[in-house]
Amino acid sequence: MNVVGPVKFLSVLAFAASVLTAAANEPDFPTKPVRVVVNFGAGGSTDIASRIVAKRMEQELGQAVVVENKPGANGTLAPGYLMNQPADGYTIGLTPFGAMVVGPWMVKVPYKTSDFSYLGAFSKYRFGLVVNPETPYKTIGDILEAGKKSKQSVLFGTPGPAPNLIFPQLTRISGVKFEQVLYKSGTETALAVVANQVPMAVSVSTEVLAQIQAGKLRLIASVTDTRWPEYPDVPTAKEAGYDASIESYLGMAVPKGTPQARLEKLRAAFKATMADPVVKADLIKVGMEPTYLDGPAYAELIEVERKKMGDQVRALGMPVVAQ
Repeated sequence: MNVVGPVKFLSVLAFAASVLTAAANEPDFPTKPVRVVVNFGAGGSTDIASRIVAKRMEQELGQAVVVENKPGANGTLAPGYLMNQPADGYTIGLTPFGAMVVGPWMVKVPYKTSDFSYLGAFSKYRFGLVVNPETPYKTIGDILEAGKKSKQSVLFGTPGPAPNLIFPQLTRISGVKFEQVLYKSGTETALAVVANQVPMAVSVSTEVLAQIQAGKLRLIASVTDTRWPEYPDVPTAKEAGYDASIESYLGMAVPKGTPQARLEKLRAAFKATMADPVVKADLIKVGMEPTYLDGPAYAELIEVERKKMGDQVRALGMPVVAQ
């Protein structure tokens, strides 16, 4: 007789019952404010997007959801902090691709992607290459031509590892060397380009859109797969003839070991938040592309992309941190 099917079915029922029982035993969770730890400084698009989601989750959870900024270490400080918080559901952290997929290959980090239970993804970044208008650069080709003539590395500003990737790709294509200057947030990075502290940066659209419109910055290429709707005449890097682009998701997680009932309640609040058309509209306003993935789907995507990123970093000839 084949009894495997019924056994598996009973196991699933038992697990579901345990989750429901746990939820029944603590129906009031959360009973105090929940924190959301953000990797970057206040005022940038990541911070603003996080606050949009956190504010809407308050309606679902019945408690304040408070954003706490912990910038540093190229965006990897906050996940290390999150990993060491009590696994009680009261501390949520941002898990952007930069910290989960890119950063661990470039710098030594204290965490693994398996140290977290994911609520899901809520958006994708829209990146563009911007320059100070006092520079002579009007195209990517202009930057590469100037870089080939110079004996020094071309400087660029960045708040984290995801925007960095476009420059090693351009190095692979052209041989031109680039050198990063780190800032605490995307907004701070954009202001540094405006002040001509660095000549260029790859930035999220809302962190630079006002300055572009005011003539304080110049957009020379979209470095995602689509053009910016605000500047439909500006090509993507690929359209300009350079096989270079960035795809970067933004999600949330809690420390691994968080009780299943609490995790599921947070996931439900997260899902309901992302179903709200007002939230989607607000995310679009800050330059994000609303993209909901549930927790397991986002965890799987992170693992797939992390492995692909390792191959890409090696192919670019960049130093690789052992995993």
